[in-house]
Amino acid sequence: MSASLVATRSGRRLLGVVMGAGVLVGGVACDESGEVAPPDPGGVRPTAVDPPDFVDVAAAAGIAFRHERGARGERRLHETMGGGLAWLDYDRDGDPDLYVTSGQPALADGSFPSAGRNRLLRNDGGRFVDVTGDARVAGHGYALGAAVGDIDDDGFPDLYVTCFGPNVLYRNRGDGSFEELDGPPVRIAEPFSAGCVFADFDLDGLPDLYVASYVALDDAVVANCTETTPGGTRVPVYCGPIVYRGAADHLFRNLGAGRFEDVTRAAGIGVGRDAPSKSLGVLATDLDRDGDVDIFVACDTTANLLYRNRGDGSFDEVGLVAGVAASDAGVYEGGMGIAIGDVSRDGLPDLLVTNFAEEPNRLWVSTSGGGYVDATDRSGIGRGSRALVGWGAVFVDTGGEGSEELLVANGHIHPNVADWLPEREYEQRSLLYRARDGRFEEIGATLGPDLVRPRAHRGVAAADFDGDGRVDIALGVLDGPLVLLRGNSARHHWLAVRVEGAGPGGRDAIGARVEVRTRSGTQVRWRSAGGSYLSEHAPELRFGLGADDRVDELRVEWPGGGVSVLEDLDVDRTVAVRRGR
Repeated sequence: MSASLVATRSGRRLLGVVMGAGVLVGGVACDESGEVAPPDPGGVRPTAVDPPDFVDVAAAAGIAFRHERGARGERRLHETMGGGLAWLDYDRDGDPDLYVTSGQPALADGSFPSAGRNRLLRNDGGRFVDVTGDARVAGHGYALGAAVGDIDDDGFPDLYVTCFGPNVLYRNRGDGSFEELDGPPVRIAEPFSAGCVFADFDLDGLPDLYVASYVALDDAVVANCTETTPGGTRVPVYCGPIVYRGAADHLFRNLGAGRFEDVTRAAGIGVGRDAPSKSLGVLATDLDRDGDVDIFVACDTTANLLYRNRGDGSFDEVGLVAGVAASDAGVYEGGMGIAIGDVSRDGLPDLLVTNFAEEPNRLWVSTSGGGYVDATDRSGIGRGSRALVGWGAVFVDTGGEGSEELLVANGHIHPNVADWLPEREYEQRSLLYRARDGRFEEIGATLGPDLVRPRAHRGVAAADFDGDGRVDIALGVLDGPLVLLRGNSARHHWLAVRVEGAGPGGRDAIGARVEVRTRSGTQVRWRSAGGSYLSEHAPELRFGLGADDRVDELRVEWPGGGVSVLEDLDVDRTVAVRRGR
């Protein structure tokens, strides 16, 4: 295989391989046929200071976006659930641009204005310009989350937006603008779509689309939930998900030419105990290392779902058997967001789900047999999270030393939670856990005030927006300004890997497993879609190398089979590994 280097909620219960190495030609990434990969936007760039923390640079970077949840006193559940965002290099200039979603107030009849309030922010060398109008991606109605994928294999990333109401699919025209594909079936009108992912589930080279649905809303009960204050007064609150019926998730097969077919039931989605669920976060990647793409879904008061791909784009739901459906006590928790990482450093993917208050964030560690073990307590990762409501999350190497820290964004759903739970707050701090001596310790307060400033956080999306090799984090905040945390940790060596597939798995190569070996050891990352909460991370896989100034081996296992191996690589740059076509 040739490759190129290039507190409770109302109503809630508490309870065969071919190898080939790429070659470097004059320091430019090429494949064996001499095809030049896109230019590397990375490289070490000098900075004035290197404090060991995160700094919110949104305003300094030209970002003026403020989320609107649209609350007007009727306490409709969707007002608590938005704030998704996505990194994508929509103009292919080498640096990640940012798409942010927003809600808005309803009209008098309960409908929403046709024009949405989402924004596309073009990255121009670390400063952002609002290009929403020219790009034609403001959306419609009330938006919640977004997914990115190249649906037509033309090299330009396309965009899907989930909404309270009909969803929107945008095809990138390659000229700085998008075309809205307006029609069934992907413009589904489930009342409440949530997480979504593009991935080539049937290995035909085109990314398919999985759309999670949250609940089936009944307006008759929207404003009829209350809690009791310490003084005995009943106060109105948002109703929790247990009040509502679940809604069906959907799987759409990509037929090409911008057309999709609903294959949900034929693919085994929602045909057993998973029908219907109350789905929020979604992650897609190859979780069992068999060459196809699986799906993990975090659910709110229903069982989490693990869809194991049979190899043909159909699935068996195995969450209960695999051990990830519920807590170790058998309780279905308030799952929101998802993070994937190699916590145990054994090369197997471990999964974390963020949960509602009074429930710890839950960590499952992979076993060699394909199942998972609940490691929440022994890892220490649940400590400090019970008083908080967790949403977006990501495993990242904030210090560049080869470890994986866990960032979790928090925020309550009830602005008036302190009325009946005086010890709880609506705006909450983020948590950052770092592994020390085999256990995770929460150290967020040591990394600067901007990281832990209380807000009503929701989505989390990671990227290196300024190309300095250090991870940066975008945070969605309900009714608040977008937060862009620039990583300013002490500089260490690093490598970022961009994989570009062909054939099975498509250009996005969701499901690829990337392994980097240096003298200090081996690190593994997975090219995944989705994760976090209603958000999409930048596609590059980042490896902190500490003091290691060479990469001995870079190994990519591709969806559908095949391996590419590259050896003796320079560091402090982004490399592209392209599968031979």
